[in-house]
Amino acid sequence: MAGSKSEGPSIDLPKELRDWLDDNELQELEWTVCKTLFDANADESEKYRYFLLTSVPLEKLEFKNHYFNPRTPNVNAVKDLSSSIAQLALLSPLTCVFLEEHERPPSDKKDIDNDDKVYLIDGRHRFNALKSLQRSNPSSEYSKGLRVDLKIFFHLKKSEVLLMANYLNRSRRQLKPGEYYNSVVSIYDETEKEIIRSNDAGYTPTEKEVFEMIPNEKLKNRNLDLSIGRIVGTVAFDDEDKDSWYGYVGIDQGERIKSSENPMVDGCYRPLTAGVLFHLLKPLCYPSYYTDNGTNRAIEIKNSIELGRHYREHIMKNPARDKATSTATSISCKTYVSMAFGELLRNAIWHKFTDDEKEMYKQSVFSNPNLDWDFIDDVLDKFYQIVEPEAAKVNEYRRNNDLKSLNGVWSFQTQKAQVLSGLVPALRNIGVNVDPITTNETLEN
Repeated sequence: MAGSKSEGPSIDLPKELRDWLDDNELQELEWTVCKTLFDANADESEKYRYFLLTSVPLEKLEFKNHYFNPRTPNVNAVKDLSSSIAQLALLSPLTCVFLEEHERPPSDKKDIDNDDKVYLIDGRHRFNALKSLQRSNPSSEYSKGLRVDLKIFFHLKKSEVLLMANYLNRSRRQLKPGEYYNSVVSIYDETEKEIIRSNDAGYTPTEKEVFEMIPNEKLKNRNLDLSIGRIVGTVAFDDEDKDSWYGYVGIDQGERIKSSENPMVDGCYRPLTAGVLFHLLKPLCYPSYYTDNGTNRAIEIKNSIELGRHYREHIMKNPARDKATSTATSISCKTYVSMAFGELLRNAIWHKFTDDEKEMYKQSVFSNPNLDWDFIDDVLDKFYQIVEPEAAKVNEYRRNNDLKSLNGVWSFQTQKAQVLSGLVPALRNIGVNVDPITTNETLEN
């Protein structure tokens, strides 16, 4: 085994990784190479991945780039870990990856040069806790002697690193939906690039090919995550779409709109979370892979962005400023209300289709590039009008704490079926056809 005195697999280290070890003053006896089972279903030559174990002086490490860490650092968690590490030391190594230059991600901060060769993919809180201990007393012998145990994978594809980072962070602590969907977008994009690089120039893989290259066990639900989840991650957090969902969708609950996103509603709660947007879009888009080379999904993404613009105008115009007061916006964007309305909006759009359109776009209504947005505007406006008195009744209940105020308030229910029992007749009464799609014309999703 190159560079190691212990028994193990015979594998050469990349030259730049050797240089990195030398730069950190690590002698050959201070690191060892191991292998681990990565994909039990792969061919024998692809089953295993290699890593080295070593210990590096903390002062030599920065890990500036957060590309492979989808989790948002938690200050309180860092404080708790600092206390634990001060007493018990670091009990498990940080998981890292060495990437060749062509595989390295861009810097995630404009003022930071992308000079990293080794990237942290799991253990950001523990690393921050160690740095905090070092800063608290930099001149002490303890701080000067701090070393960090690292497990450094190498010879990995970028898509494999993203899958590993997603799995490790998800298994250690549940990722927030927005963090998870953002990581899913990266996993899909990198896998697609790798398929393109491995084929002849001009080759474009089908969506099905990309889905099937990503191990199912590495995601919560591969088909749903790579279809609906990928759409959410694509449309909700891109600041180029400031007139759509951007700024109004939170990674998690309780986030507030920033002045830079919309000064008119600065400080209000973001009406939607990524998880709720997922439920809204799921009936409108196809929750599995298409067999084309991305055209249908591109149309769904375009329509999802357009829906965000119309939602912003008609539904998200009055976000709540405090948790004690409901608005028509906050009620419209509740989880079960969004689940129910997404289904009814799909039905309403479907009933406007011609017979030819029903056949052509039977997999999803949002795969139609020529949706009637004037009609959708009208449905959204009517939906908002229906919800306004619901918000008034909820606020009345909160003021007087009298359960009678909630009589007939379907929006306060915690099951989709209960919300539908009130929302369906309300929409029908003002002329919106939300009848279920019959069995002989049912959408494939």
